[in-house]
Amino acid sequence: MTESLNNPMLVLVALSQGLLLFWLKEALAYEVWFHEVRAAEVLLWSLCICIPILLLLSLNTENTKRAFIGAGAFALVVAIYAGCFGFQLEPNDKIMASGLIWIYGITLGVLSFKVVVYLRIWAGQQPLSYA
Repeated sequence: MTESLNNPMLVLVALSQGLLLFWLKEALAYEVWFHEVRAAEVLLWSLCICIPILLLLSLNTENTKRAFIGAGAFALVVAIYAGCFGFQLEPNDKIMASGLIWIYGITLGVLSFKVVVYLRIWAGQQPLSYA
């Protein structure tokens, strides 16, 4: 387990997440194109938060390729989910203050951590056991 903490891939993933989140914050401050398109905004924030966290929790030195494949598949699921949720926010400008964002965030968080459990098993090529 301590072997994975020194992996330069983890540092690269963490730095890329930090840069992406900084870029999103600055883009919102300067009202770049996706600031007005809620579906794109929700999609980008979801991918920038979920996928690097998934990689940080599931990567180790033996399973890098399979972990990236699983994270790519999960990114597709998150993109579809975020796109559908973002398009539901389009008609109403004041809906961001409602409880829907909290429900979306909690659902995405629970989904991410369940995927981490199964991704670690799949990427490590271990048998699935609930015992």
